[in-house]
Amino acid sequence: MIEFNHLNMAESAPKPGDLLVIKTKKSGDKLITCQVKEVLKSGDGTEIVLQKSTNSFFNWKAYWRGESWVHMVWNLGRVQLSTASNSMTKFIDL
Repeated sequence: MIEFNHLNMAESAPKPGDLLVIKTKKSGDKLITCQVKEVLKSGDGTEIVLQKSTNSFFNWKAYWRGESWVHMVWNLGRVQLSTASNSMTKFIDL
């Protein structure tokens, strides 16, 4: 089993298709897996899109400054997902 801690967190912005394990400021000890749908460059940095239908995204610079709703990110890279993955409807509730 992989131990997810501050020593092995993602150091650079993910790419589309990467599988992330995230912890939000509300999720406590719960870890959430999600696949990056899109990565958009903007004047304020890089936007990481997790779900287009619910407009779930976070700004990579804001994450590194501790100003994002996403608290911790681990990038597992390109992983083939099954239909059971990414079935959550609201990231903001976690």
